[in-house]
Amino acid sequence: MENPQQFIKNKKKRTAEFIKWYPITQKFFFVVVILGMLCLLLSHTPNHKAVGITLMLLSICVFVLDHFSEERAAFYYSKIVEHSPN
Repeated sequence: MENPQQFIKNKKKRTAEFIKWYPITQKFFFVVVILGMLCLLLSHTPNHKAVGITLMLLSICVFVLDHFSEERAAFYYSKIVEHSPN
């Protein structure tokens, strides 16, 4: 079993590593939304329009989940920093 200071240090490092992924995923799914819009607007077949709608809906769901995940991660990180000795 590790000591409390080591535990806090490890959690702080792990949390900082995954927090930096949030902007990357947001940009990626923004591009996916744009691709979905292009499929919907520029396509003339129902299947391609359905793919466009699906891409947009999937991206919106990921945006919502990602937003709440990022919010909780920031809160968790702030609590870790608050209890960090340095």
